[in-house]
Amino acid sequence: MASLFKRRLKSGIAWRIDYRQGGRFISEYLPVGTTQTLAKKILSDFDQRLAESKLTGKQFISPLKEQLDPLTVGEFRQWILKNKTIAIRKGKPVDDRTLEGYDYAFSKLALAVGENERIAALGGRMRDIEKMLLNFSPNSQSIIVRSLRAAWAFGIQRGIVEENPFKQIPVSTERRDPGFWTIKEKDAVQAHLSGEALKGFLLARHAGLRKIEICRNILWEDVYWESGYGLIREAKTGENQRFIIFPALERELRPLAGTGQVCTIHYSTLAHDIQKAKVKAGVTKPGAVKILRHSLAHELLAQGQDIRFVQLVLRHSSITTTTIYTNFRTDEIRNIMSQVKT
Repeated sequence: MASLFKRRLKSGIAWRIDYRQGGRFISEYLPVGTTQTLAKKILSDFDQRLAESKLTGKQFISPLKEQLDPLTVGEFRQWILKNKTIAIRKGKPVDDRTLEGYDYAFSKLALAVGENERIAALGGRMRDIEKMLLNFSPNSQSIIVRSLRAAWAFGIQRGIVEENPFKQIPVSTERRDPGFWTIKEKDAVQAHLSGEALKGFLLARHAGLRKIEICRNILWEDVYWESGYGLIREAKTGENQRFIIFPALERELRPLAGTGQVCTIHYSTLAHDIQKAKVKAGVTKPGAVKILRHSLAHELLAQGQDIRFVQLVLRHSSITTTTIYTNFRTDEIRNIMSQVKT
């Protein structure tokens, strides 16, 4: 027997149908705005098909899935975007940033196989998909494959698709040292910044904050100068996190203090402004905001700080992530060794 559940969302009332099939529980959602009368009618259809499947031994086909069969890549992409309010990831609704990752991955998949390719036929198109992935760096390949895996897992959970073909594609676990800017280079770039971009630059340089955190989650009232820390509201993990206020950050940022949002420009504008300043300063190394986070980690390790302290500063959940910064160049190792007393 199938069960009908009601759920209230910001976008309206949603109905969920739960049933057991093939030894596992499956949940399917009706479109937001479905009336209770129609929901009960669909539930009755579910029960009838489940009973027939049990008596005859034939494969059960969900009436909702039947409407989408044969499902294409483009249709599944639109279904994911339309149902973002009920998509669950790590126990929480999928946020806009995660959804952007799904959409980006689907756009690359469409380039490889076409928007009108049937989902059921993707298993035979793996060679084309892998060929498309070769055009990207290992890190980008990993992002695309992981996003597609997550989207398919969501579809399987909701009974829209039956298998996850992207588990055939290995995900790169390569972690490379992203490089860094020297203190002299950062000083040169900072000299060409002002206003909101300067505030964002200082938070990235001296606190190692991510650009989205800087431009969305930092308020002046959450910066506690005397206590030596600031609060990031709903950081990358979705939870509130603290960041350390080093003396250099307080010295340069506190005179610019005000009310409300610390950095009021969009994160893409912040990156663009820093790129322009980098060109004016004559810095040819790649990167903009994120490279400042990497540079902070390099400086702390070069100064002899414990890697667990660096993990605390960068707010990494696993120290394995922090260890990518321990890949020093030969000249750095010689410089550090010259200062070691044995």
